[in-house]
Amino acid sequence: MLIKIALALLARTVAVLTPAPILAKRLDRFQTQIIPYSYCAYMAVVLIGCGDISEHITYGIMVIIASVGFDLFFISLSYGLILRAVFRIPSWEARGKALSTCSSHLCVIGLFYSPVVFSVLAQILGYHIAPHLQIIIDNLYFLVPPMVNPLIYGARTKQMREWVLRILHCHGD
Repeated sequence: MLIKIALALLARTVAVLTPAPILAKRLDRFQTQIIPYSYCAYMAVVLIGCGDISEHITYGIMVIIASVGFDLFFISLSYGLILRAVFRIPSWEARGKALSTCSSHLCVIGLFYSPVVFSVLAQILGYHIAPHLQIIIDNLYFLVPPMVNPLIYGARTKQMREWVLRILHCHGD
């Protein structure tokens, strides 16, 4: 089953991302040779291209739907099944622990998807965000989830909670 899931993810990735370099190659002229981002994103390349970029914008929207949309659909479906199973547990204490774990996972998922969805939609829909702010938002996608992930899961441990409360109490005086 694990191999089937991995192959399905690989197939989706290849199907969704293969058109990007093909479409980008069709851009014949650029306003500048400098991409104003800290990494080379597809939409960043498209936005400095000259001419009609409507098919690129359509592709960008389809990528968001195919990746984030499907991911969130299956995550929601999974959590629906998990919550159904959790509420069938007779022990309130066990339910609380299960819901605590689910809330940690949902925080991490939200932290992971929020910056990328905001960034790509802002670029696609043409919102004019200051370039430095766009770069910060784009970098948050790469930096925040790995940095905050251990804190979110660590906050569930008693020792970590006590440590955080001790620090907050000392700084609260």
